[in-house]
Amino acid sequence: NFPLDLAAVKVPSTNG
Repeated sequence: NFPLDLAAVKVPSTNG
């Protein structure tokens, strides 16, 4: 999707 989503997946911070 967006680079933001990628960053979230790379760095499980908000994802958990």
